[in-house]
Amino acid sequence: MTVMSSPNVLDNLVKMLSSLLLDDKVSTTQMTKIFDEINKLSITMDSWCSSASSDSTIQGICSKFNEIMNKIIELTLKNVVVRTMNREVAFEQDILGKILTILIKILDSFRHTILKSIIVHDNKILCRVKKSFHSQYSVVLPGYVILVPIEDAVMLASLGYIDIIDVH
Repeated sequence: MTVMSSPNVLDNLVKMLSSLLLDDKVSTTQMTKIFDEINKLSITMDSWCSSASSDSTIQGICSKFNEIMNKIIELTLKNVVVRTMNREVAFEQDILGKILTILIKILDSFRHTILKSIIVHDNKILCRVKKSFHSQYSVVLPGYVILVPIEDAVMLASLGYIDIIDVH
């Protein structure tokens, strides 16, 4: 029996999505299982659609399926981001936990920038370098104080390369 013909795959996906939406707290492991199930279902359907005839009815079904799956992924990711921001997610040591940890650091860095930094000409802020990195045509070394565009500063700070300088 293929993944597509098994009602258990769809039932499992519905149960997992319901849990994601209704439980007070969820873990990244639960979310990763949802994404794994969506991936299996999507890949199987793509394979079936690719091997199916060019019948317009089948292609219509495949197109509608892809629209639905894109919408499910979009809504699930929005839910994950909002729940992460509301601290309703238990972070595990899986890939999603690592990605969401970086997302939280990015958001915290941006919040810190808005509240504690002086934004100067061309939306740049002062930063102190913690780890060496390449910037344009030079290497920036630890201890340097540099002006960095906000979008770059937020990313570099969230990855631990710089500290955003506070105004005291």
